[in-house]
Amino acid sequence: MDLISFIAWLTTGAVIGWFAKQVATAQNGRRAAKLTPAEDGRSDKS
Repeated sequence: MDLISFIAWLTTGAVIGWFAKQVATAQNGRRAAKLTPAEDGRSDKS
């Protein structure tokens, strides 16, 4: 029973990790599409 439990925890962790990666990738894509004034190089402030 311990081996089955271990495999279940590994699978759950893999699914959560995959989902977190998808969310982070989506957020990064939105961020890259909309630069802040400091990031686009046209701002007077440094």
